[in-house]
Amino acid sequence: MHDLFLGMMRHGKTTGGIELAREIKALGHPVAVLTVKGVDGGPKDGARWRPVCDFITTNKAALFKALTAKGVWGWHVFVDEANQTVGPYAAEWVPIVTDASSHGITFHFIGHRAAKIDKNIREQCTSLTIFRLGPKDARELAEDWACPQLEQSYRLKKFEYMHCTTELGSYREGRVGKP
Repeated sequence: MHDLFLGMMRHGKTTGGIELAREIKALGHPVAVLTVKGVDGGPKDGARWRPVCDFITTNKAALFKALTAKGVWGWHVFVDEANQTVGPYAAEWVPIVTDASSHGITFHFIGHRAAKIDKNIREQCTSLTIFRLGPKDARELAEDWACPQLEQSYRLKKFEYMHCTTELGSYREGRVGKP
């Protein structure tokens, strides 16, 4: 029920997340964002998220508190820089992510490497969007997701992505941002 966006720095992960958040918001679903980049500055930080979200914070405790409030059914929570915000704190995140689906909450984790996000969290994700990765990471994800095309993700250009789901045969390629 949750998503992973993975890839090298500056290849379109956050841009892709913001585009997805915009679509979700247009459908009437609330959007929350946890980012380490701040929420009040210029285009290189979390302020890029502000126009598409109902709740934004740099504080994971504030996010957890918001998620336990009434009326969060249908929320989509984007966790930018998940390698920093989730990776070192897996013990806190696993029960929340595990319980989220039963409360109508969908997480979208955005990070550089799958290995830095706890396996218990990764295995609850049913959708993977990857941008350019190193060959080793690409091979591992192709095997983990039973999608051999992912092995070629190290060849992707900036803003190009590959997307697959846990349904066998579900694969497509695309591009985020301006063509």
